[in-house]
Amino acid sequence: MSIKYMGMVQALIKPGKDIKQSLSADKCHLLHMGIGINGEANELLECMDNFIDSGEFDRINAVEELGDLEFYIQGLPSIYKLNLANCDESLKD
Repeated sequence: MSIKYMGMVQALIKPGKDIKQSLSADKCHLLHMGIGINGEANELLECMDNFIDSGEFDRINAVEELGDLEFYIQGLPSIYKLNLANCDESLKD
């Protein structure tokens, strides 16, 4: 990596202390749920990729990952008191 690039990174990087100070409890919750959704979706994708590669479907792992993903999906709208059933309604528009 070039010294010029590393200098740019150092100039633009946001200190963790500043990030921490900018986060409210609601923002922390959203970050937690968003990272969880991303992580569990990736684990589910790995399960599907293994099925594509091997031809063997790991049902137990798929159900576990779907359950974990559902946990984070259900937790995401909770701070805004949203109902996921409303998502179905928005598709009709």
